[in-house]
Amino acid sequence: MSSIEVAVDSKVSSRCSDLSDSNGSWEPATQITLDAASSSDGDEEFPFLLEPLHNASCPITVSSQLESLESLQLTVGQSILLSSQTDQSRYVRLFFQQGIARLSGSFGDHFPDITLAFCGDSESSWLRLPDGSNFLLEALTNSSIGLHYADNCPKEQDLLWDWLFDFHLVRHPVGAEARLVALLKLLIGRFGIRRSEGYELPFPLGHARMAELIGATRSTVTRQITLFRNKNDLQLIEPNGTFLLSARLIESAPAMDIRL
Repeated sequence: MSSIEVAVDSKVSSRCSDLSDSNGSWEPATQITLDAASSSDGDEEFPFLLEPLHNASCPITVSSQLESLESLQLTVGQSILLSSQTDQSRYVRLFFQQGIARLSGSFGDHFPDITLAFCGDSESSWLRLPDGSNFLLEALTNSSIGLHYADNCPKEQDLLWDWLFDFHLVRHPVGAEARLVALLKLLIGRFGIRRSEGYELPFPLGHARMAELIGATRSTVTRQITLFRNKNDLQLIEPNGTFLLSARLIESAPAMDIRL
């Protein structure tokens, strides 16, 4: 089921992680390396393994080693490239023991960083890796992720298939305000934490990223966020930069629901 729900109480989780801001860029690559990875705080590369791999050695490349890894630790802002290395490893299963991550793709110089999906706590999802693709998995919170490569996957469990319909529904409303509310409802429904004051989105999401997701400009999103704050529908939680959204905002719009 792919949905943007009004009554999100039953879908809101109780999870909570250490958070910090994450905005930046990455360079496409054809191999994943464990000794270096792109930092989302800029273009400079830094040592990849700030946290050790559990139950695994640290090879130079993971093209032939990832299937044996049980758990991969990523700190906030760390990224790993997922790339199909052989015909027998075109699918990868993501096991989240902890954390939330953003999946993005690189599609040439004009589209170097396109958000494809979000995934997180206690979730197990399959992902198909097209030939020549470069998918980036970026930790939005401190994350513990298991990876398993295979030559096939259940179609109904394809992560991108699920999010394709969700993002289409988000972009369907005519006005930017309605699209932004739809995006916030979607993310709260998937990852939100119910608070007495409203709903918390437990990871930071920059204005430029929101603009990309709803098909608007950054300045438009900034103006709309300012309006929400003036109406007490949105508060910024320091120091992590997460959002606290009012129940009035999240529960007001009509539900959109698609069952496949």
